[in-house]
Amino acid sequence: MSALSSAYPLSARPVPPPTGPAPELVTPGTRLQKRDGSFAPFDGERIRAAIEKAFRADLNLTVDAPTPAEIAASITLMANAVVQWCATEGETREIPLHVEQVQDQVERVLMAGGEHRVAPLRSVPRTAC
Repeated sequence: MSALSSAYPLSARPVPPPTGPAPELVTPGTRLQKRDGSFAPFDGERIRAAIEKAFRADLNLTVDAPTPAEIAASITLMANAVVQWCATEGETREIPLHVEQVQDQVERVLMAGGEHRVAPLRSVPRTAC
């Protein structure tokens, strides 16, 4: 872990605001196995939305409050890291990724980014599923 990541959690680090159009969330053309055993197309946007929801809960943002630009940029970077992992992992497997594996990777990315408060919030919906 770098000195920067240990001294400043990702949400507290100065992140330059994104310039130009928002980066596209690359989604691998693969299927994901759901908890009930059925399969669904992989959707990277759902990963980004789940990470954003966890950050918004941590920041106590109301539904109508915008996500701060620097946090939105961090969310996109983390979501892209998870999507890239899914694409790489999906290419090397004979069976589709399971939703639990993807959720575990989201938590690993959040923890690696120093977002120790956000990672547990991300896992709360698991108990309701």
